[in-house]
Amino acid sequence: MLVIRKHLALFLVITVSLFLRWWNYAYFPVGGETADEYAWTMLGASLIQEGAPASWSYFSAYENYRYVEGIFDAPIVRPALDHPPLFSLLPGAAHSIKSFWLDSPSLKVIRAPLVILGAVNVGIFWLVCRQIFTKKSWAIVGSILFMTIPSLVFGSRLVVAENLLVTWILLALLLIFNKSNRWTVPGLMVICMAAILTKIAGLIIPVSLLAYGLLTGQPKLSKAAGVGGLLGVGLFAWYGAFYNWSLFWAIFLDQADRQLGLATLQNRLFLNPTIVRHLFFDGWQILGLFASFWLLARPKKNEKLLFVHLLTIVSLLFVVLSAGESTFHGWYDYVLWPTLIISLTVLVKHIWQTGNNLLLGLAWLFLLPGLRLSLLFIDNYAKLSNWSIRGLVLVGFLPLVGQLIGRPAWAKKMLWLIFLILIISNVTTVLALSHEVYWEQAAFFELPP
Repeated sequence: MLVIRKHLALFLVITVSLFLRWWNYAYFPVGGETADEYAWTMLGASLIQEGAPASWSYFSAYENYRYVEGIFDAPIVRPALDHPPLFSLLPGAAHSIKSFWLDSPSLKVIRAPLVILGAVNVGIFWLVCRQIFTKKSWAIVGSILFMTIPSLVFGSRLVVAENLLVTWILLALLLIFNKSNRWTVPGLMVICMAAILTKIAGLIIPVSLLAYGLLTGQPKLSKAAGVGGLLGVGLFAWYGAFYNWSLFWAIFLDQADRQLGLATLQNRLFLNPTIVRHLFFDGWQILGLFASFWLLARPKKNEKLLFVHLLTIVSLLFVVLSAGESTFHGWYDYVLWPTLIISLTVLVKHIWQTGNNLLLGLAWLFLLPGLRLSLLFIDNYAKLSNWSIRGLVLVGFLPLVGQLIGRPAWAKKMLWLIFLILIISNVTTVLALSHEVYWEQAAFFELPP
């Protein structure tokens, strides 16, 4: 009974997270919005079933390695060496249970492991928050956000490697905050290696850890990053050499030749926010970015959170250095969620403890798009009058009114009411989403030709 009580919160967090992620998981994200889900699946299934990586690809270097055509717009190539193989084994194993690797994958089958992984990630996030925040209540706040934010819930269902990178990021954070554990250094080494074998974007973990070790005077952590990173890169290079080194190198050069730009972040995060292809935003990511800036700019620094800051900055830096200026794949940003929500939780804690209700009002303004989404999906948004909208906008300033009239206790109650409204709004969006409204709301924000 003691063991059950001790881990009851963790069990509840994972259970509720699994429910929200499992709800209509094959329905949304919309199947076919990205063929990357099928690319990852075929890569893993072909490795499992035939021992040779195969998948679709557009790269011209595969001209003499086309295996079959006509299944996708791009030909199926073999060996397919665009990505490391580790993540592909998850959907590939699910697909391989009943199907041949070239058969069209079922979204219900290949997304199931990602749904489970997404719920487990929330559980790990709970453990991370328990290490960061002294009071359990703030770990609950952070976990509820990680559990319910629509963009995160929907993205965690998608068959893309970034969702496994989120797992490695969370495990790295957990080990950093448990530095007394004798498994910290070897564990971080394995995580750095596994992250690179998941996707090249996994370099963000060893790079962040290397910088963290140097900045905090902990050479063991820097060595773990260096050794793990080199092992990951070395094993990926060996994988490429095993199948075809010249092709592997040609693909690497093709990928490195993408058209970069100086407005990549602004274009992706602010002008064209997406989960997959179409515009979709609930305000939480943008507020999370501002919370990260606010936390980093505070004069009193918390060394515990330095690794959080480094992961955020290095992740953004990697996107700028590797993604096309007009490439809007939403999953490139998934790796930001763990650190953004930690920053958001610190922001909520600060507002509560200091009574900074003006800051709360500002945060509310950034989260109104999430409220809009929930009202859209329950078909109530069009019914709102201008005065109703003005009333909803001003709700976030009720605690400030309570503060101004000398009712601090009332202001605190209003703050928690606002948080409850936001969470209900998140859950409503997850449970009520429909394809038609999703497409209509995206079209509303698209610029005319």
